[in-house]
Amino acid sequence: MPQQSSAPVAAVVALSSALDALLGALASGSAANLFASEAGLAGAIADVSRIGRIAEDDRPQLRSELLRARLALARCRATGNAMTSVVDGCLTARGLSNTYDRAGGVTIERAARPVRVRW
Repeated sequence: MPQQSSAPVAAVVALSSALDALLGALASGSAANLFASEAGLAGAIADVSRIGRIAEDDRPQLRSELLRARLALARCRATGNAMTSVVDGCLTARGLSNTYDRAGGVTIERAARPVRVRW
């Protein structure tokens, strides 16, 4: 019979799963998939933020799951950065630029100087 996970371990496992779902959504290129992954990620983050005292017996497994979550987050960041670079490159090739404001809003505007691309 498999050992049952404690609440902190289960919360971190759920976070890793949510990050894996986010990575899948990013890789799919589908805004709908990305939007669908947000609720699971928000719930997992909320559960992790409520973790209080951690039993001594849970610490080795929790450490392992935290490493897994950290690696999943790194993969999401790398994929997101790559996608941002592709979008920025496409915009630049069209003479547009992409800027973000403090509230997370995006503005796409004509670049100050047109960029010439030679093929």
